[in-house]
Amino acid sequence: MLGTKLSRNKGDYGLVGRIGQKFRYEIDPEWRHIDQVWCFDLPSPKTWEYIPWKNDVLVEHENNIKKFEYTLFKFGEISAPLKIGIFYPGEDEEEYLKKASEIIRRQVISYPGAVYLIIFGFLNDKKGIYWHGYELDSKGNRIKLHE
Repeated sequence: MLGTKLSRNKGDYGLVGRIGQKFRYEIDPEWRHIDQVWCFDLPSPKTWEYIPWKNDVLVEHENNIKKFEYTLFKFGEISAPLKIGIFYPGEDEEEYLKKASEIIRRQVISYPGAVYLIIFGFLNDKKGIYWHGYELDSKGNRIKLHE
């Protein structure tokens, strides 16, 4: 989904990274311990030695659901308007959604109006692989997106 260490060294950031590149973002893997940060350089005078940049999207794909809260805390520390977390909650989807709302609601937001996109992946004998998506605002309110 986000590429392997070897593929990232070759500039292949997986499916999610290719989407970011299509929108002309620079993909920065493992910046501040976030799997992918989509950013772009801001216009600046030629006299500036360093070019300022803006983070627009944070992406974290976590196989270990026990790191769910830790991931949301990491997201709270970095300013970006969109924060995407991909997780596998097993049978505890509702429990993790409640945790997400609580953690987000208690954080001092680093970006006014930030939106969290929480994607839960599942594997079922009858349905196969399927996903549930939720949008959470900076107050922890959630909207279930189309399955």
